[in-house]
Amino acid sequence: TEYLQFEVGSVFNYIPTNLFKYFSNFRGFIAYNTSTTTIVTDAFNHCPLLQVLYIYNSPFEVLPAGFAQTCEQIFYIEIQHNLLSYIDREAFRGLKYVQNILLANNKITCLPLGLFDHTPELRTVSFAFNNIVALDPNTFANMPYITEINFSNCELKLLPNLNLACTGVVFGLNLILSDNPISA
Repeated sequence: TEYLQFEVGSVFNYIPTNLFKYFSNFRGFIAYNTSTTTIVTDAFNHCPLLQVLYIYNSPFEVLPAGFAQTCEQIFYIEIQHNLLSYIDREAFRGLKYVQNILLANNKITCLPLGLFDHTPELRTVSFAFNNIVALDPNTFANMPYITEINFSNCELKLLPNLNLACTGVVFGLNLILSDNPISA
């Protein structure tokens, strides 16, 4: 099985640790319009070959620590159009090869310091259309390959002097801040 797909009407209220015990070889997980309200820590721990993760339009609110930490091959995460409001500081632990994290159109209000400490290969991150009001200057400090950070249509009122000195591509960084109430 290459991809597992859950669609409209899926009755999984939560994604438990052992849900994928017998599907350990799939490379992609797609869930949309489900009733999933909870993703537990280590939810994908039986999925060592997982490379792509999509979760759309589901009512879950928390992205827990290490939810996919044994998925070392994962390179693309798209969790959009959900009710996600809280991301644990260790949510992306173990995801050392992830290159794209798209978390647009959720209810996120803040990013914990250290959120990206375990994602050295990250190139693109999007928090567009969330309720983020402020950023810590060190949020993106240890991301040597980052090329795009999208905070369009958030609630940013003040932009700190972001510590991007550690990034190897500062001059090629596309920082998208359109439609925010940023003060000069």
